[in-house]
Amino acid sequence: MEEHKEQKLRQIAEGKLDWTKINTIQDEDLKKAIHELNVHQIELELQNEELLNTQKSLEQTRDEFQYLYDFAPVGYCTLDKEGTIINMNLTFASMMEISRKESLQIPFYNLIENDEKDSFYLHLRTIFSEDNAGKKKSLTLNLKKQNGENPCVQLESMLGKDKTHVFTAIIDITEKKRIEDALHETEKQKSLVLNATKELFGYYDTDLEIQWLNKAALDSINKTSEEVQGRHCYELWTGSSDPCPDCPVLKALETGKPEEIEKQTPDGRYWLVRGYPIFDETGKTSNLCELTMDITAQKNAEHELRRMHKQLEKTNQHLEELVKQRTEALEKSIKLKDDFINQLGHDLKNPLGPLLNLLPVAEKNEKDPKQKEILNVINRNVKYMKSLVNKTIQLAQLRSPNTTVKYEHFNLKNEVTEILETNKMMFKERHITIQNDLPDDLYINADKLKIDEVFNNLLNNAVKYTDTDSGIININQAKDDDCVTISITDSGIGMSKEEIPHIFDEFYKADSSRHDFDSSGLGMTICKRIIEMHGGRIWAESEGAGKGSTFYFTLPKSNK
Repeated sequence: MEEHKEQKLRQIAEGKLDWTKINTIQDEDLKKAIHELNVHQIELELQNEELLNTQKSLEQTRDEFQYLYDFAPVGYCTLDKEGTIINMNLTFASMMEISRKESLQIPFYNLIENDEKDSFYLHLRTIFSEDNAGKKKSLTLNLKKQNGENPCVQLESMLGKDKTHVFTAIIDITEKKRIEDALHETEKQKSLVLNATKELFGYYDTDLEIQWLNKAALDSINKTSEEVQGRHCYELWTGSSDPCPDCPVLKALETGKPEEIEKQTPDGRYWLVRGYPIFDETGKTSNLCELTMDITAQKNAEHELRRMHKQLEKTNQHLEELVKQRTEALEKSIKLKDDFINQLGHDLKNPLGPLLNLLPVAEKNEKDPKQKEILNVINRNVKYMKSLVNKTIQLAQLRSPNTTVKYEHFNLKNEVTEILETNKMMFKERHITIQNDLPDDLYINADKLKIDEVFNNLLNNAVKYTDTDSGIININQAKDDDCVTISITDSGIGMSKEEIPHIFDEFYKADSSRHDFDSSGLGMTICKRIIEMHGGRIWAESEGAGKGSTFYFTLPKSNK
């Protein structure tokens, strides 16, 4: 299957291959090598496109996961061991009427009433002090909002698998708490309130005999109030003659405090069942209450969140592996290309040496003016070929992962002054004025030889495109607090908006210099590579034709 896929990829790459330049090569071995390199490059581009499509799919899945998380029916928070909020969904932010962005990295304690902060501390400490990964812990407390309101919430907390974070669901039970408190008021108020809620409410004696059920509870078993009087709750809901072994109402009778469980019914729905003891004037339990809440939406949301999280982790692992494979393949391809260019460059330099030595002698000894001119043209072409080969090898070396930057601490103003002194004859012959306005105390950490190469290339470029007799080139430091930004401005022919994006492309030349044998078209590309090796960037600006150009590049700052 994998072999078939590779064959199909190869066929597509062959179909996209541009044979125009390859067919001009006479050497069959060289043609075959270039053909294979180009096909491999196209295959990598196709694989990269497939990888991008996979990434888009992952981003879509992530967006769906984020939507489900943010708009879940309950609030969610992720906390660390200190109780700091690492993440929260929009439901919780809306519940508390706070900004999610501004509330991240603040303690959850800030949202809790002062007299309940100790309870939350013990709740959090219990989760982290025990082996509770995957086990849920609950806590009811009051939160405080900026408008003075104090919603009562149920915290459902669970320790993550990494045991460094707690995932907490925050259920607003303010309304239900109000209902529970209303049970202590008159029977009329009890009926009015409890019949209005959708949760199932039951009021029992200590033998679990039904005293009263609200409308939602009666509707769930299709009974009337008269039909349930004197019956036991477990008879009606489970059809059993004995109480449920995990009944929270019986447990509340034993412990004298509220108890709860979660259970799933055969129809697939999830329920949160709470039992409450009711005390008489002597403090003895006289009655029991049961409140049953349908939490199917919450549980489904939690299950979906866990499923999406696992899927996201799996996709991330697969994506990382793909990126690693593609990166290794791309690096291998670049190395093959650079090795080939290096070998080709060295092979071309050998025959150029004798020509460079013999042509000037032949030109000097030639008496025929026409033959002398022909030899002059040949000599210029050979020099151009040598420059092109040297620049190509230099660029390949700069791209090699084995090429390193040899940092040293030096004064940039002094270094540029020496470069200008070395090139003063070039400026003098072209009648160009140079202004070195760099500050005297400007120090940098950089590879001196490589930075010299950048200045030489940029200055040669500026001289080439600046008119003689009136040209001015200014070297200055632009204002920048984060790094050293150098500018080289000339009064030359300028650039159009269409030329600027290509100025650092390999072998690119402006129209007026395409036949200039002093330019290889690689100088600006070499500058870009050197600056990027130093962690900086380089760019060009121009207001248009005839208005000069400014080249900028950045370098790390260094104190003396």
